[in-house]
Amino acid sequence: MRGDRLAWLAASSTTQRAELAHVGYDDSAGASAACMPLARIAGDLTGERWLTDQPTTQADISGWQVSATPYLAFASRFVPPDERALADTARAVYQDLFDVQRETGLTWPQRVWHVLSDVVGGTGEAQRYRQFCRGRAEALATLDDEPACRWNPLPPATLVGGERPGLWVQAVLGDTPVAPVENPRQVSAWAYPPRYAERAPAFARGAVVTAGATRFLMISGTAAIVGHESQYPGDVLAQFDEALANVRAVIGAAAPQTGPHELGDLVCLKLYVRHAGDATRLLGHARRRLPDMPMAALAATVCRDELLVELEAHLRVRD
Repeated sequence: MRGDRLAWLAASSTTQRAELAHVGYDDSAGASAACMPLARIAGDLTGERWLTDQPTTQADISGWQVSATPYLAFASRFVPPDERALADTARAVYQDLFDVQRETGLTWPQRVWHVLSDVVGGTGEAQRYRQFCRGRAEALATLDDEPACRWNPLPPATLVGGERPGLWVQAVLGDTPVAPVENPRQVSAWAYPPRYAERAPAFARGAVVTAGATRFLMISGTAAIVGHESQYPGDVLAQFDEALANVRAVIGAAAPQTGPHELGDLVCLKLYVRHAGDATRLLGHARRRLPDMPMAALAATVCRDELLVELEAHLRVRD
């Protein structure tokens, strides 16, 4: 058996195993780079712990805080606002992440999360979300199939807006490529029409990730989009149901690689909620669908003005 066995646990779980990463939810100015800078509004999921059977090392590489085993790394970075254009910041952050790949020898990105303040601020190509997508695309275009930094296939990813000024990125890196999974109900993000952005988002809808000796299906941030069109503007519960249908579709599309799984096999569900007043109603609605699922409602802005909620999930593939 190669590598180590990795486990995901809610933050409140008790275990004696080594911790590779502990991801809390904290949007305060003093929060560590390992914490997703979003406030938890409601729910019993207070954070996430990734556990390993291997010794871990800690390092600071090109501004990234890195926790690693020989097979897997969590790299975290928070960049406060500065004088650079956002596209330049995004490009530089990703180029520094490439340094992490080179130094750790972990060639393949497995999963990436982003939180960007004022994410839908600006208009046209000056919108901050579009500027971020431009900078990321420009960074990826510099690789020229470099053996130490392989971003083809693209990993699953999430990008939402938060209140803490700046850009936060967390990436999981590994020694094997992901097996990407696309959603048959949606246009692939990298194939979106130019009206959404001149430089399309660079992520897969989901992927089967081999983390040491454990496999996970990791599902990207998923909203109420069918094809490439937003659905049910103004109706947060209908948007939740549509987003959950998309999560189910990714699980189904992964079945040839993972075997059959259902929504109830997810290990957690994160709800990124635009309006805090919707959180309690949303969680109650979600509990009727998934009564035993660890869940968190996090205060976040989805990257389209009309979208009120986005979901994120993953499951451990059965041995």
